[in-house]
Amino acid sequence: MKQLAPLLALLLPLTASATDEHLVPEDSVFSEGAYEDYDLDRYYHSVMSVLKDAYAQETFARVIVLPSFWNEYAIAVSRKGGQYKIIHLTTDTSLYGFDALKDYKDGKVQITDGEGNSILDEEIAELEAKLPASIDDVVVEKCEIEIDEGLGDVLHTLWSEMLFRTRYADQRPVSTDGDDTILIRADGINYHFSFDGGIDRLTGQIWSPDEGSVTGKFVDITDAMRKACLSKDNGKLRGLRRSADALLVELSASPY
Repeated sequence: MKQLAPLLALLLPLTASATDEHLVPEDSVFSEGAYEDYDLDRYYHSVMSVLKDAYAQETFARVIVLPSFWNEYAIAVSRKGGQYKIIHLTTDTSLYGFDALKDYKDGKVQITDGEGNSILDEEIAELEAKLPASIDDVVVEKCEIEIDEGLGDVLHTLWSEMLFRTRYADQRPVSTDGDDTILIRADGINYHFSFDGGIDRLTGQIWSPDEGSVTGKFVDITDAMRKACLSKDNGKLRGLRRSADALLVELSASPY
């Protein structure tokens, strides 16, 4: 059976690598909803519902990660009673499978074999066999690791700095006939960041950033957080602190 991938394409100009120096504004339910009449809204709401602990009252920073060919997961930072924690949540199955199954049953997708014969019923049966009976039956694996105040403060500052730098990519048309060349990005990993800074929730997203870019380094830091949580390795926490400190130094040297 073919791999399932959410239709999370971003339409960006061919000079899109420049946008990897900052996050771009959210346009989804992760910014409290903009897809009221779009199929992805259903998928995004499912992700938020299953990974709801990333939005618990004591969490102030998080990233929701949506890989094309892997299970969804979240990384969050919480503070309660003066104690910081890194939290990692991951699903035991891809939530997008539930949306794909609904689309199959609603006739929105047609699947044929090499001779043009429909194999949709077989695909439905195979997907039903892989998925839990209900999205409510999806198991969320959770790990937590306590971190010291210094690292917690650095992560708080880093999320704040990155989210305050969020801005739209420069997609101003270079022609007046609406026929500009665009790059369609589909497969990859979408990262949806948010930070609870006072009254407002700041949000921003990036798609598979270039290695070595500012957002690439930010994504690497979140991955280091995930690995530290899963391994409970203090050495990884020290490496995480060095990477976060270095990115903050780099940000301090560049204007918004």
